[in-house]
Amino acid sequence: YSPTLYSNMMTKISTIGLLPRCKHRPISFSMRNLYIGGIFVSISNPVEMAEQMIHEYYHQCLWPWWLVEPPRDLPDTNDSTVSPVSGEKRSTPTMIQALVIYKGLLDFYTYVIEGGYFADRENLSGAMRMRFNSIREGYDPLYKTLKKKLKGRPDTLDLVNCIVDI
Repeated sequence: YSPTLYSNMMTKISTIGLLPRCKHRPISFSMRNLYIGGIFVSISNPVEMAEQMIHEYYHQCLWPWWLVEPPRDLPDTNDSTVSPVSGEKRSTPTMIQALVIYKGLLDFYTYVIEGGYFADRENLSGAMRMRFNSIREGYDPLYKTLKKKLKGRPDTLDLVNCIVDI
């Protein structure tokens, strides 16, 4: 999909732990700064595994960066925001990272869908379109929610605006 993303992932991710297949949506996680370079993804189809790896890669770039040099007015991880994509309550810093992740995933799914990959596998093709639409429909509402929450936090708001402008 992206030689640059692949190269960057190869320098940041040193360990991938495989989790059992899930009945519903795959789950993935990293341990933020407790295990830098390690991600955990559940076994699923190639597109869902790629999404999980891209998702956790971005977290593994951002959490260590913010450990060393966070925006001066970054909200505390106790401050929460509801994701318009998943409906889950997450920390506001995590949802700021979600903007980066969703932007990358929209690009990934556009590439996969427009390229016709997996078009012969109707179930996978339909699921990819649904996931793409879910992310696309939640992206702007997340941005608007974060803009409201970050009023009075100019450094973090500048970062959020920069993410959206990329």
